[in-house]
Amino acid sequence: MPIHIIPDNEGKGFTQIGYINDFEYLNPIEQVRVMSIESRIALERTILSYNKPPLPINNFDDILYKRAEKFWQERYIEIMETKYSENFDKLLECNKKQQQINLLKNQKISSLGLIAFIFNAFQKYGFIYSQYKAEHKHNGLDETKLPTLIHLKEGKIFVSGKTVLTVGQLKQVVEQRKVIISKFIDNEDKWHCFFITFQSLKGEENWKNGTPHFHYISNTFGLTREQVLTELKSKNYKLNNLPHIELTDYEK
Repeated sequence: MPIHIIPDNEGKGFTQIGYINDFEYLNPIEQVRVMSIESRIALERTILSYNKPPLPINNFDDILYKRAEKFWQERYIEIMETKYSENFDKLLECNKKQQQINLLKNQKISSLGLIAFIFNAFQKYGFIYSQYKAEHKHNGLDETKLPTLIHLKEGKIFVSGKTVLTVGQLKQVVEQRKVIISKFIDNEDKWHCFFITFQSLKGEENWKNGTPHFHYISNTFGLTREQVLTELKSKNYKLNNLPHIELTDYEK
């Protein structure tokens, strides 16, 4: 997992960002385990380096790994104890589009609940896990003028790095950016996809008065996996009307 440390312009602190690259057809439990441990070690190494330890940071590697492994074990228990509707498991046994749509009607799930479902789909049904991210900035943007980091919080812009763009232009970069994150689970010719857009997270899509939500599609909807992924990687995807699943634990 690539880790980026971005100092604040004021020199008072920094932002640490872990970037998850696309991955395909993996054991979801092992993949999430590796990502959790790597991000935890990176965070603690950074904090340790800023506290200026009396010994080289590499001397602490074994301790940091053990701490990260302990964190993962606690996280894994939390995931597996997270409840979600049994209708999601029933999706995996259903091979008809309308039945899947009916199963997802008025359904809700938390972000941790979705991970628990993906873990169970692997353990009980053999579904492997893929994740993809597509990002598109607005037309006409000169990316050479962007700072290292733009953070929009409560209507205010925070920037790290140099830029000639105005506050209004920086807000436009953030607000008009299109991002789609899609999660696929596959078992031979069967696949299920849950995807979310930044617009659906921010309540900018016209569904239940702006409620954050996932979208769902599967192999029963008449498109191939490749066709769906191509659409989700495009700037303006076209997949017609799809089931919506309320995300219960997102704060704008």
